[in-house]
Amino acid sequence: MTATLRTKLAGRARGAFVPVCLALILALAGGGCATVPAREDDAWFGTDKACHFIAGGALSLSTVAAARQANRDDGTAFALGLGVVFTIGSGKEFHDTYVRKTYWSWRDMAWNLAGAMLGGTLVLMAD
Repeated sequence: MTATLRTKLAGRARGAFVPVCLALILALAGGGCATVPAREDDAWFGTDKACHFIAGGALSLSTVAAARQANRDDGTAFALGLGVVFTIGSGKEFHDTYVRKTYWSWRDMAWNLAGAMLGGTLVLMAD
């Protein structure tokens, strides 16, 4: 395989990374939201939701900044930020469900991802 062909294939794979990540996030979050009803005691607003928003923003901001320092393009850096927040947020909700014996909160996940979008956007706007 020639170097030119390898470069073209790598560019196509990188270009498909962001849409695939976003489709995966939407499929997982949308599928879960459609099948798991929200609990009455899981409000949309509150101190807990603010913590999720801030943590998601901070994680995404640092991930996107690190990816940009590693010379990743904007789309890849943003997708990495969302992916890190989605993964850590899912781990936290898994912990809540199976260790703390409370419940999985898709509203917490929504606030995580909202913070992630803001944090990633702020880094990209600063460039």
